[in-house]
Amino acid sequence: MKILVPFKSVADPNEAILAGAAASAAKSVINPFDEIAIEEALRIRERGDAAEIVGVTIGPPAVDEQIRAALAMGIDRAIRVDDSRAR
Repeated sequence: MKILVPFKSVADPNEAILAGAAASAAKSVINPFDEIAIEEALRIRERGDAAEIVGVTIGPPAVDEQIRAALAMGIDRAIRVDDSRAR
C-alpha cells in the first residue's frame, strides 16, 4: 500500500510577526497538523502496513524547503504542484 500525505507551507507559528512586516518575510514551515499526518504515515510504514509514503504540496518553488523537511522526516518521495503562474 502507498500512502499519499498532502502538506502545506505556512508561516512559522512560533515566530513573532511584527505589525509592519510583510507576511512573505516570515519563515515558512510545514503546517503543524500536516507534520502530525506525516508522522502517523511513518508509524504505519514502520508497522509494515505500507510500502511507500508520498508527500504532495502545492506552491511556488519557495516551498522546496518544506519538501526537503518532509523528506528529512522520512517520506520516500515528494511532488510539488507549481502554482506560481496563478498569481
